[in-house]
Amino acid sequence: MGIISQSRRSLWGCVSVAVISMFVLVDNAQAVSMLRLSSSQGGSVTVTDQGANDDNSNVGVTEFDGSLTGWNVNITTGITHPVLGSSLSPEFDLNSVNVSQSAGTLTIAFTETDFGNSSAFAGGGGFFAAIGGTTVGTVSYQTYLDSANTPFAQTTLLGNVGPFGTNAFSGTDSGSFAGLNAPFSLTSVVTITHSGAGISSFDANRSLTGTPGGAPVPEPSSMLLLGSGLLGLGYWRWNKKKETATKE
Repeated sequence: MGIISQSRRSLWGCVSVAVISMFVLVDNAQAVSMLRLSSSQGGSVTVTDQGANDDNSNVGVTEFDGSLTGWNVNITTGITHPVLGSSLSPEFDLNSVNVSQSAGTLTIAFTETDFGNSSAFAGGGGFFAAIGGTTVGTVSYQTYLDSANTPFAQTTLLGNVGPFGTNAFSGTDSGSFAGLNAPFSLTSVVTITHSGAGISSFDANRSLTGTPGGAPVPEPSSMLLLGSGLLGLGYWRWNKKKETATKE
């Protein structure tokens, strides 16, 4: 019985370490997204997903509903994984309604870190960016990538759409990029300029596809399945050892 008990403790100890490591990996895969709104009149706000000033309770959805200097209405939402896309298949959606009280420029940025793994983008990949909306002024849209994994960094320009003038607008951009190491950050930036009081609204989307350069690392959902399998295998092995010891 002493040998069986010791084996059982050792087995479950190994399984526990594996499962704990699995959840650490899953947690690391779920980076936190952030919104930042800055006006040329001096107003600025940064909103972190699940933070005190996030107006949406869903993980992966970051929302600001409030005023900034010169802009009395701002309803801005950034959406990414786990709601949209994943760390290995990045996708952003940034939409906003903004009303100015006077002439000025409003810059809206949406960012998240920790995309990719050791192989998913090692062979490079492709990007796509699209935006549509209406404006009384001008609107431009840029998407960036930063291999240093810094939030809001504008190191490598990918998509560049606009600027668009007054009234309804829409546009897209696409292309490819060279292989890169993970993790990396992504940032989308929309710049709105008004010559006076007025309203602009838009919906901007972006996505990346990778060309793997090696064996892929499992997604968090796959890691959870692996953990369940480890638990099941651990129980089966312990049960078999118990039966063998009983027969002896």
